[in-house]
Amino acid sequence: MYQFEGDKKRKSIVQLQLAPMIDIFVLIIVFLLKGTILQETSIVLPENVNLAKSSSRESSQVAPQVIITKDTVQFRMVDKEKSLAEFNSDGVDPRDPLYAEFKSFLLENKDVEGADHVNVISDSATSYKQIYNVVKTLRIAGFQSMLFVAEGEGQ
Repeated sequence: MYQFEGDKKRKSIVQLQLAPMIDIFVLIIVFLLKGTILQETSIVLPENVNLAKSSSRESSQVAPQVIITKDTVQFRMVDKEKSLAEFNSDGVDPRDPLYAEFKSFLLENKDVEGADHVNVISDSATSYKQIYNVVKTLRIAGFQSMLFVAEGEGQ
């Protein structure tokens, strides 16, 4: 950088200001650390459930669990169990007390992160149509997203 004083040229040394740059990097690091979510997911599987296989590397999240076996559907968040045959193409009747329990669960846990998500754990022998009917019932009840749990192919 050159400064002119009259007719004389004079060089001045440009100095790099490190203090503001260090402040910015510290703020970025703090922001990234605060934004990181570290959770542990524990899923307890019944002995009679054989998980489907998946090649995806995604992991499950901490969320209420629904376990679909060959004959029953267990709703762990409300500690209820229903026969899989009760879930037809129309879903469960909205007047069923199960809907009221889902609504009260969602209302009680509205401030809990991930309470409106569901980990769906199904047996690999369960048909897609049956799983779809259960998931449809959960969506109508007010759950926002379904996370399907599967076993990795390498395991």
